[in-house]
Amino acid sequence: MLTASLTQLKELAAWLLGKTPEYRVMIMGFDAVGKTTLLYQLKLPNEKITTIPTIGFNVETVESSQGHKFTFWDVGGCDKIRPLYRHYFPGTDAFLFVVDCSDAERFNQVVEEIQRILMDVSDEPGKKKLWVVLNKQDLLPLEKRDEVVKGMRERLEKDLARCVKYGPVRIFGPTGFNAFEHHHASALLEEVADAMQGKEPAKPSTTKKSDKLDNVVSEADLKQRIEENAKENGAPSEEFWQNFLDADLPVWDHYNHLRAGYLVLLEGIAYRNSVMNCADMFMNHLDMLRAKKPERFRNTTHRTMTIFWLFQLQVAAVRYAHFKNLIGLPSRDDFVPMLFHTPEIIDAGLWRKHYSKELMFSPKARASWVLPDMAPLPSITHPVERESTSEELLQEDKDLLIRFALTVIQSTSGTNLRRGEVIKNALSTLQTSIMQKRASMVNIEPYSETQAYFWIQFVHAALASLQSVPGSGLKGMAGWHGSMNTLTLAAFKALFDISGNEWQVYYSRPLWESMKARIGFVNPDKKPLPGLISIPPQSNTKGIKLKTMSKGGLGIATTQRMPPPESLAVMVAAVCDAAALSEADSMAGIVKTHSELIVFLYDRLVASLSSRNDLDGSLVAASKRRNDLVEAIDEALEVSGPSIEGLTRKMFWIQQVLAAAEQTAENSTFDHFMNSNPHLAYEGLPLMYYSEMILNSSEAKEVFIPPDRRPFPSVVAAGQRSST
Repeated sequence: MLTASLTQLKELAAWLLGKTPEYRVMIMGFDAVGKTTLLYQLKLPNEKITTIPTIGFNVETVESSQGHKFTFWDVGGCDKIRPLYRHYFPGTDAFLFVVDCSDAERFNQVVEEIQRILMDVSDEPGKKKLWVVLNKQDLLPLEKRDEVVKGMRERLEKDLARCVKYGPVRIFGPTGFNAFEHHHASALLEEVADAMQGKEPAKPSTTKKSDKLDNVVSEADLKQRIEENAKENGAPSEEFWQNFLDADLPVWDHYNHLRAGYLVLLEGIAYRNSVMNCADMFMNHLDMLRAKKPERFRNTTHRTMTIFWLFQLQVAAVRYAHFKNLIGLPSRDDFVPMLFHTPEIIDAGLWRKHYSKELMFSPKARASWVLPDMAPLPSITHPVERESTSEELLQEDKDLLIRFALTVIQSTSGTNLRRGEVIKNALSTLQTSIMQKRASMVNIEPYSETQAYFWIQFVHAALASLQSVPGSGLKGMAGWHGSMNTLTLAAFKALFDISGNEWQVYYSRPLWESMKARIGFVNPDKKPLPGLISIPPQSNTKGIKLKTMSKGGLGIATTQRMPPPESLAVMVAAVCDAAALSEADSMAGIVKTHSELIVFLYDRLVASLSSRNDLDGSLVAASKRRNDLVEAIDEALEVSGPSIEGLTRKMFWIQQVLAAAEQTAENSTFDHFMNSNPHLAYEGLPLMYYSEMILNSSEAKEVFIPPDRRPFPSVVAAGQRSST
């Protein structure tokens, strides 16, 4: 009863006094000092936990007894991660630096590290608070504990005194403090909460009333609007789409804007385009409409507004698909039912809930995608993933060679890579993959070198045809907007109407399935292999060509998946070949491809530093190694190129390479490093950690933004105490 009353009082106070303050706190320190243990004693006080060394970071939100919410960032503390700390500082309100009192050997380094952090923090706006947490006192001999802790405290007070001007520094270490005891961790949280009272978070906490909708429209009114618009604009989907392409719509209002965007989105998603690519497609359409009838289509292109509404439509489509338990995409004729299921998107002022007017109508928002400054974008409440059907799995296996061939051409096209070397190195993995599939599945064809080479030549001829005719290319293709190197398998098959039986034009079945064709390449016996392949006319003329796809094709509901082993092997082979052919530009930090990026980062962060590891284990040598790493990371951050645009992408790949180096034996060759860490060859890896809305935002280019899909690798599980 008392607990319920306290809860009600807290809710009443929050309602009367406004939103509960929220703060961001960064937990730092050397490796194995107890940072992760501290975090999860705050988050999971009644559970025993085992932690492992953190690669990247862990993020959790906890609430103090006063109702203040704290988002704690536990950042890895190994030598290769600590130099990255400063990139987490923007927007952070307070810092905890955890010290292992039982580790006397590194205490001098600890003091130097704290001094450096305080200097870096001085560049951040506002007064920042830093707590030095004297942890693991329970590991000290009882008879010496008080003396050791007192000596550490006095040393810190003396050496940090001259740094106090850069921000308040507090030393926290009650007698016997250890983060594994919840009451100790809780006492630290309450002290931080007390100190933060009266300080406004760096993030804007309120918005102008004028930016909010004065009148909240009821769901009934919204549904009435939908019904009225549907009656006034009742043309069938095909007729509406043709009128849209001809700039012959009777009215260009919010409803028709949504309907056109919905059709573009369905078309794009069917080919596995991203929302960003769909936005490019839609804006291209609008530019053409504006050229045809400028008096009707007056508004200039606004990238943030366009992406915002396409994203809202995508969320609505996924929710509707889940609600109706659809196997594939909603249809073009599901537009009105989808609106009734998510009626808020008929409100043309919906963007005001997420953006201030100042931001939405800024030049930056018009020209590029910017994140909301008032409320986050909606998410999918219910996942829409499902197990693949046996028919879908069979189709995936039938497409194995086509997917492999597409990866080969995309990995080598427009580069100086030796395609023969890449193919040679990747074919063995393809053979192994097929053998493994045949061991566990039926209806899998045996490995055939002729079949693999045929599809490589066929895909090459098809993609070459896109560039052979002036004015042709992917921008003119229905349903796809992007480069040849980002063309998805679904889009490729649809554009060229690929059935998988194209080989029959060139090979007889006896030769195609012969043992001779399996063990080596044999030339066709019916018709020479093609140099170019014509694009089927229907790929260009049909305005919408939707394919039945799994719900995973809706994009937002699932994260990016790693490519299959045979495709990943192609990518690894391409990166290894790029290393053998490294050019002066890539070594200087100007990279044209993802392969060159990985080679550059390896050279800066792994190879050059490994060559200096013959230093002794003294503190001077350790300090030199740290300084060398800081210098190497600074050099790596200067890398430039189309595949590494923005600070978030740079930081992501730097962390991935450093984490891979931690797991790989020192003095390994580059080929061994890549084969031990094949995920580094996958250019789409960031989308396993980030949503495209975050990764492709202007903010992600300007500052480092943490992942929103999943943290960098770390494990917290039930068990016994660890030293971490």
